[in-house]
Parts: sequence; C-alpha cells; structure tokens
Amino acid sequence: MTPIPPGVPEVPVRPVAERRGSRRTQVGTPAVGGGAAVSVRSVTTTRTADVGATLQRIAEPTASGCQIVRVACPTQDDADALSPRAPRPVRGHRQ
Repeated sequence: MTPIPPGVPEVPVRPVAERRGSRRTQVGTPAVGGGAAVSVRSVTTTRTADVGATLQRIAEPTASGCQIVRVACPTQDDADALSPRAPRPVRGHRQ
C-alpha cells in the first residue's frame, strides 16, 4: 500500500481561458463595460404594476448613491403602468 502524505493535497492548476473584451455603453450617465469604472447597481423586486412601491424601491437605492436601477416589466400591464412615469425612454428586452 502506498503511504498518503498528511496535509491538504495540491489542486492542479486549471488553465484560464482568455477573456474577450467587452464594449463600453452608456446607461444614462454612467458607462458600463469596456474598462469603465464599476458602477453601483440594484434591481427592483416589486410588482412593477404597483407603481408606488416600484418608485419607492427605485428611490431608496438612488438616495444611497446607486447609479443604475433595473426594473423588470414581465407583462404588458407592467410596462404600461410604468412607461409614462419613466425619467428616460424605457428600453425593452424580449426573450
């Protein structure tokens, strides 16, 4: 029987794939990607059709210095409720 040395066995080093570069884009004022500085971000967890709760949830992190708040609009009712109140044009993402 081969003796096993005590201690933690060495973990083989895994080769790291080279990362591809990203493009810089503006999200309002802050830039994202492409070597831009890290920006503080948050995401709402409220029902977006509940406009009062969603706007409150947006106001809380922005008052603390958050630069980007993402709001999900999974249904057309959510998008319709929020779009007239959006401070900038709402850009949608469909899957």
